[in-house]
Amino acid sequence: MRKCLYLSFLLIFCASSQFAQNANTVDSLENLLKVSTGLKRADILINLGWEIKYTNPDQSILHSQEALKLAQSSSYIKGIALSNRNLAATEIIKGNIKGALPFAEISLENIQKTKDLYQKGKILNLLAIINRDLKHFRKSIDYQNQALEVFRKLKDSIEIAGNLNNLGMIYRRMGNSAEALSLYLQVYDLEKKLNNTGGIARTANNLADIYQNLNKPDKAIEMFNISIDAARAVNNQHIEAASIHGLGLFYQDKGEMDNAIKEFNRAIAINRQAGYSDFLANNLMQLAQIYEIQKIYNQSYSHYKEAYDVYTSIYNPWLAALALNGMSIQQRKLRNMPLATELAEKAFKISDSLNDITGLGEIRYNLYQIKKEINAPAEALMHLEAYLNIRDTIQEREKLNLLEEIQSRYEVKTIEDDNRRLRQENQVQQKIIRNNKIITIIIVVAFLIALFLAIQVTRARKKLRSANKELTLQHEEIQKQSELLHASNATKDKLFSIISHDIRNPFSALLNLSEMLNDEVETADKEMLKFYANNIHQSAHNTFQLLDNLLFWSKSQRRTIEISPEVFDLKELATNVSNTASAGAIENKISIHNNIKSGISLKTDKTLLRIILGNLIGNAVKFNKSKGEIIVDASLSGSMATISVKDSGNGIAPERLAQLFNKEESFQPEGSRAKNGTGLGLILCREFVEKLGGKISVESEIGKGTTFTFTIPAELSGQ
Repeated sequence: MRKCLYLSFLLIFCASSQFAQNANTVDSLENLLKVSTGLKRADILINLGWEIKYTNPDQSILHSQEALKLAQSSSYIKGIALSNRNLAATEIIKGNIKGALPFAEISLENIQKTKDLYQKGKILNLLAIINRDLKHFRKSIDYQNQALEVFRKLKDSIEIAGNLNNLGMIYRRMGNSAEALSLYLQVYDLEKKLNNTGGIARTANNLADIYQNLNKPDKAIEMFNISIDAARAVNNQHIEAASIHGLGLFYQDKGEMDNAIKEFNRAIAINRQAGYSDFLANNLMQLAQIYEIQKIYNQSYSHYKEAYDVYTSIYNPWLAALALNGMSIQQRKLRNMPLATELAEKAFKISDSLNDITGLGEIRYNLYQIKKEINAPAEALMHLEAYLNIRDTIQEREKLNLLEEIQSRYEVKTIEDDNRRLRQENQVQQKIIRNNKIITIIIVVAFLIALFLAIQVTRARKKLRSANKELTLQHEEIQKQSELLHASNATKDKLFSIISHDIRNPFSALLNLSEMLNDEVETADKEMLKFYANNIHQSAHNTFQLLDNLLFWSKSQRRTIEISPEVFDLKELATNVSNTASAGAIENKISIHNNIKSGISLKTDKTLLRIILGNLIGNAVKFNKSKGEIIVDASLSGSMATISVKDSGNGIAPERLAQLFNKEESFQPEGSRAKNGTGLGLILCREFVEKLGGKISVESEIGKGTTFTFTIPAELSGQ
């Protein structure tokens, strides 16, 4: 297990608090609990739950739940906040980060109703850590900065250092080692100024990890040793053991296994003597893995066995199952197949009851190896298939997590860019303020000197003119920058106005036609009423199609469109689409011919294909000649379907064809009846054809018309 897991409990909450439990405090609280009632009992339950959250998380949950009920029954807001804080903490300790989030959010909501700034800062820090581990980096940074703001108001230097340290951990998780290093160095300098040896130990450990990541081994070893020495000086055995464990991982990564074993044994000795069971088991698991790499299977087995015993004693079934599987692997490699099978099946039963998909994957693969080696092919195949399914599920989750992480990193970068711009603007403002102060001082001094010496007044006026000239130049520069910003905004507004114009035109037509219809409804004959109705219908249809295109284009840009293949008749779909476009075609005496043969069946996304055909047939109607024709045709060739829409319009010049699928261009063939549009229809056609696994092309001849052809798979698998 890596070092980040080893330190996950150590560095969760505090900048200043010691992790070690005070047995006397726990005993005292338990004695008080026996005789307490009401809100006093709620406070004792909260404090006791917080004290035992590491050593007995299940009992901590029970205490916190009882405290929450008491606080809710008395509308004790701070009690509700701290009870939920305890529940969030224990969920983290038990490895349920998602489960911790709602408790922490309720805790923050309630603590904000009180005047307890310190606890507000601690809970904000807790939310930052939870969102960091969920890879919601933008939220994490926001919460961490809010926590820093609280502790800066309180002038709590130790908490400021701790929160800066956690901010560095966020950037470390994001892969921004440079920013993390900068923050850790700030914290390290602050801890040294505060002479906070415990803080030095913690931060040096983080710096060692960063230097190792940046491939600076000498600096990494130096910081590990500084951390170990500082932790030993304040008798902080947790950080001492953690840094020794990190040093062991460092040697393991470099392939120096003897040195790695030596360091892990040092960490084991500290954690065993101090009774830190979680960390002891983690050391044992790491050492077992090294012995496995060295093929010393008996030694590896004994360390996995001891780790299993420890995890069982502290009721950690998730890791106990992994330790059992490790024991099974060693027995398999020692050719003790009956014991290997027994241990693996026991591990499988535990992980299956916990629905631990990661653990189940490792155990399934081990069982596959065992069954293969004992020549049980049917069972081996069953376990292999189950393992592959689990692996695919995990990979899909990792892909989704990666996409969310990339989005979060992009959002964080946007925030950083905005902050950088604001800092630059602030620097300009500060410079102006400083210059104004200088001018004010000059004026005051000049006035005082004028009382005594006229010559000094003259000199002061010269200085004032010089300063005013500099200020004027700076003001002109600011004006230029302002004009540049205004021009940039104007460009953006012009882009949006293109879309708003195309939406407004059909709405204007609707309003005008409906107003005319309202005025003449009593006097107009049937032909006039039919004229108004047809035009209103056409305007409404055009507006609906434009909005529909905008909606699907927006979904396409945000990548929220899911492909849902289904089986349907192509001719029937084309007929429905043609009927939708028939109103405009009939008005201009354009005939639409559906030449698709009956019986052509496709398995693809019907909605996307409907949109593609709707836009191509709709454009063929809009850009056709009066009394023209449109031919819709399709054919199957192997596994591919080719569909075409041909019109008899004026055609498009060859040099203009490349513009058709460009979202920065709008195009209107010469002599066409339609006005320029957004061009989203053809953009959607290209994007949706590509989403369906196909390609689209266009051929046109001036005076004869245009043919759009696209090819897609006749049968599309689910995506």
